Amino acid sequence: MIDFNLGLIEAKAGVLVYASAGPDGSLGQAWRPLGPDELTEIERIRRQAETAAASLALRVETRDLRPPAASCLAREEVDGRLAKLGEALFRIIVQADVWEVYERTRSMALDRENTLLLILKFRAQSNLQLVPWEILHDGYRFLAKDPRTAIVRYFEQPSPVASLEVKPPLRLLVTLASPKDLPPLALEEEVAGLQKAYKDLGHLVKPVVKRNISLGDLENVWRRSSNTERPFHVWHHCGHGSCETSGGEDRFVLWLENQGKRQPVDVNQLQELVGFCPELRIAIFNVCHGGRGAGIVAALASLNVPVVIGFQHSVRDSAAVKFAAALHQCLFDIPVELAVSQARSSLNLHKISFDWTHALAFSRRRDRGTLLPKPAKSEGKMATRRAMERLHKPRGSVHIEIDRLTGTDNQVIGVNSQGGNSYDMGEIPNIHMKAGEISGSGSRFVGFQMISGFSDSDLKAREERVAQLLNDIDHLIGQGLSHEH
Repeated sequence: MIDFNLGLIEAKAGVLVYASAGPDGSLGQAWRPLGPDELTEIERIRRQAETAAASLALRVETRDLRPPAASCLAREEVDGRLAKLGEALFRIIVQADVWEVYERTRSMALDRENTLLLILKFRAQSNLQLVPWEILHDGYRFLAKDPRTAIVRYFEQPSPVASLEVKPPLRLLVTLASPKDLPPLALEEEVAGLQKAYKDLGHLVKPVVKRNISLGDLENVWRRSSNTERPFHVWHHCGHGSCETSGGEDRFVLWLENQGKRQPVDVNQLQELVGFCPELRIAIFNVCHGGRGAGIVAALASLNVPVVIGFQHSVRDSAAVKFAAALHQCLFDIPVELAVSQARSSLNLHKISFDWTHALAFSRRRDRGTLLPKPAKSEGKMATRRAMERLHKPRGSVHIEIDRLTGTDNQVIGVNSQGGNSYDMGEIPNIHMKAGEISGSGSRFVGFQMISGFSDSDLKAREERVAQLLNDIDHLIGQGLSHEH
């Protein structure tokens, strides 16, 4: 995957859009402030998108405890409205220099038959999290449902995050809660879909299913897994969730069950539970409102759980079941971020609902691989095939002579290639370059530049660069920073 980082940085003077592509911004960087009118338009889009998607999502059964919405739009009307709102949101955020960096990165991903990872970066507790960024539409497609594109959210934090990959067996905890004094849910159907996804993996995955889970039961499960050195790597919870407003602030409640009756559990209690198992890699909450700003998804992302997935608003019962099945069917074959995109697409493909617009994924991992390592036998075959291809691939040569070159914005002079660990020394072409005079105010790359991978020091340098930008942002915006800088 090729990263396209899109930071929405809030400061006293306004909001700055900061874009960078590749590790340490090596594939391009740009920034521009959002004007007051643009921020007003973003808020308008948020309200209209929520109304459009919810009118269909709440028409019939839902995992929400609130009464259904009164309005109900036709499916085609909702689809068209969301597409227009997504295009308007895309045009506001991705324009001018930011668009140039995005288009360059997208073209590179397509040319190399690679995938684009669009990382939306916020500060924790930012109101911008309420915006349904997953409806971003580039005029051709919704990016969040494109199999070649993944959209995830990210909190800027100084502490490192664990690698996602684990050594087999992968331990999966599935918890269910459907109290008798709340509307019934299709939880057994959801479990059946998860078990079907694992049946061919044999000893590689060890799922554990806990029904009628209470807070005490959950605490015992987590503590025992930690004390016996058999930690859970993936936690999938299905049931009821709700969001209550008190004193102008939202409060998320996860409804577990104690002796058949509802048992409310808040975010602080859930964070304490996760502290028992620092090896947790992925947390999935198939409940309503878990992805809200005050919900459990953002809270666990702040705790550095590498990947957290949930729904920002209400989710229909049938949509939750289908989303879970599609997600877990892909989880061990492709990166989890792309698995979320395919799960979103599955909801739309089967015309279940528009709940895919509410499906969020927070990702803070540095590696871009799959959850389980590929079998050694397969790796050996692929390595052999790549070696044979290199033997039959000509090295080639590049010869460049420049007498005199002037210009105001010379982006690349010579040869520029980014490999991401896809090159080795046997494949580098022979380069000969002779330059007389080169002048210009914007010469970025001169000669031959190859990037074949990035070390920890490169990644640390990038984080320090972002941190410096955060510290200086008030000053930059205050001086009237524009996209021409």
